Amino acid sequence: MGDMLNVRAIRRIDDGVLGPGVRVGVWFQGCSIGCPGCMVPELQPAVPYELVDSVTLFERVMDMSGDAREVSISGGEPFEQPVGAMGEFLGMLKDNGFGIWIYSGYTLDELAAKGRDAEIALADCIVDGRYRRELDDGAPLRGSSNQRVIMISDRYSGARFPGTRKMQFSVERDGVSMVGIPPVGFWDRFRERIRKF
Repeated sequence: MGDMLNVRAIRRIDDGVLGPGVRVGVWFQGCSIGCPGCMVPELQPAVPYELVDSVTLFERVMDMSGDAREVSISGGEPFEQPVGAMGEFLGMLKDNGFGIWIYSGYTLDELAAKGRDAEIALADCIVDGRYRRELDDGAPLRGSSNQRVIMISDRYSGARFPGTRKMQFSVERDGVSMVGIPPVGFWDRFRERIRKF
């Protein structure tokens, strides 16, 4: 069966939240980078959450996608997942017409040095680099100004990009989930408003 991918969540995402178009989001568990101010520190520990093979993960994305053929991949750190399984997963997405948008805390040069060139070549866009709280300028689709939105292919050349950050909230049986990159100061304002209720 090969290496397993450590999946934390799969969700359908509204247009402009983590890339252009309605899409499916895949979050992986585990990140050794540990950026201060990380939005989802609970995804940092490299502990098993839900281990699945690349075929199963692809089938789950297909089941959730409907007519959407876009996927955003984040974490945790996607490029700390096993090379073979991640490459197979991305290859299946590409073979089935998905646009692939990946968020990584590593730079493209670091990924190349780690031998991840084949996976990079399958992506259509990679947002690279560490999140740096002091450089969070509120721009859409990335967390801080040092991070680059790098188009690997021309898939998104005619895409409409949001002018501001967008977020998506879902109320579920076991709580509330939030997808997206929050604006600067969001959590302070959110906590203040909750206190007023």
